Amino acid sequence: MTLAPSTFGAFGGDILVGNFGSGRINAYEAMSGEFRGQLRNTDGDVLTIAGLWGLRFPTTSLNVTDPNALYFTAGINKEADGLFGTLTPNPKKDNAK
Repeated sequence: MTLAPSTFGAFGGDILVGNFGSGRINAYEAMSGEFRGQLRNTDGDVLTIAGLWGLRFPTTSLNVTDPNALYFTAGINKEADGLFGTLTPNPKKDNAK
């Protein structure tokens, strides 16, 4: 679970909650807790990351190339291997549904 920066596309300022079982990432309005939608891939389908473990945005003290990148970890191959990756909002699409 992590708080998205205000610049994170359609879900800027929302609480993002990763679900280990489904691998989906749900967005909730930070103050009210209202469900806002799920992160989607570039095809518009609900994004699913097999074995999703954790989510985190970089702190401002880190020298990163994209401060809007959402970092994730996952246990792929039935948790026999680890995966580290990033997700960034698509400025050409509204990812909210």
